Amino acid sequence: MHNATAVYCASVSTSDQVIQTAARKAAEHDTHLSVLLHSEYPTMPIGAHGALPYAGAPVPDGWSTALAAAQGKLKDRIDAVEHVCAAEHVSAEVIPFFASDADIKRGIAHVARTCDIVFFAPDLRAQSSVFHEMLHAVLFQSPAAAMVNGTLDLPHDTVLVAWDDSLAGARAAHVALPYLKEASGVHIVGFDAPATDTGAQIEPGREAATWLSHHGCTVTLTQLPSGGREIATCILEHAREIGADLIVAGAYGHSRLRQAVFGGTSRALIEQTELPVLMAH
Repeated sequence: MHNATAVYCASVSTSDQVIQTAARKAAEHDTHLSVLLHSEYPTMPIGAHGALPYAGAPVPDGWSTALAAAQGKLKDRIDAVEHVCAAEHVSAEVIPFFASDADIKRGIAHVARTCDIVFFAPDLRAQSSVFHEMLHAVLFQSPAAAMVNGTLDLPHDTVLVAWDDSLAGARAAHVALPYLKEASGVHIVGFDAPATDTGAQIEPGREAATWLSHHGCTVTLTQLPSGGREIATCILEHAREIGADLIVAGAYGHSRLRQAVFGGTSRALIEQTELPVLMAH
């Protein structure tokens, strides 16, 4: 995205090379880069939570040592990341995020509310709870787009827009508009289109295709049967068939509880690591 603000969620373990690539791509596209550098706050010993307000908390010496070590590691990484960004001559800032799991959503949402898109460093997936808390905060508590598996490259040549006439899908298409306008081809794809009472086939996505055509996009509208398969499987299969290098999809059209228990399209698209997915809720 040109002249945009991108948040790049990283951890103190994210390598300089990964940060350098993000910074270089941001500089190429005149994107302001906010590197959100997460370090886990050491867990407070259980005994300290029950301390009376007028009594000292029984905090073991080992916890204080762990806290100081974590703070020192975070400071060292801030200095290193700032140096990497400066070397790439990119407009950037490093935002330290020293937080426990309980505080992640609030902090990420605050930053994401004043940016255009949020990316996630690949190594965050190794911290599954942190990654999902960050992603859900962006989706449910901010207006920004969330890019899973993606980099700051622009443009994407062939984009698949998964369309189901949902509000989440429409929002995803709106936040993805800069990518869609730069793409050589935009493929709007729906699955299992319903029929009217008279048996005529409804064609979801026709209005979206017209709207994107007015923006100068080269649009192909396709309706496919799922054949009883999971919709995420159909999306990924069709993406491979057309050579898509980006998927745009609404996130969590059903409740997160239902997705967690039964699975779902959003969950499957988030868990796969094959293709970049731009999402909005």
